[in-house]
Amino acid sequence: MNMTTAIIGTITFTPIVFLYLFLIIGAPLGEYVLGGKHRTLPASSKSFFTTALAVQLILLLVLLQVGEIIPFLLAPPLVRGVGYFFALYLTYNTVISFASFNNKEKWFIAPLYLITAICFWMTLLIN
Repeated sequence: MNMTTAIIGTITFTPIVFLYLFLIIGAPLGEYVLGGKHRTLPASSKSFFTTALAVQLILLLVLLQVGEIIPFLLAPPLVRGVGYFFALYLTYNTVISFASFNNKEKWFIAPLYLITAICFWMTLLIN
C-alpha cells in the first residue's frame, strides 16, 4: 500500500515541479502562483522559486524512499523525520492554495498539493 501511495503522490506532485521549472525559465504561467498577480515570474522571485524547486525535488526523493520505491540514501529514521517535515509543508501549502483568491491556483494547484499531502501522510503512517 505504501508503494502505491508514494507513486500516486509522486505523479500528482510532478506537475507542480514542472510548473516551477517553467516559471523559472520564463514561461508565462504566473497565473497559477502568487495569487496570479504576474503573467511571468518577477526576477526578484526567481531565486525563491529555484530554491523551492530544489526542495521539491528532495521532497520527491524522500517520498520515493519512504515508499520503498528507491533505496534509502540516508538513515531511514532521518529520512522519515524529513518526510514528516515535508508532509507538514505540503499540508500548509494546501491550505494556503485553497485560501487563494486566484481560481487557477485554488482549483488546479491546491488539489495537487492536497492529494500529494494525503499520499505523503499515508506513506509515512502506513510504513
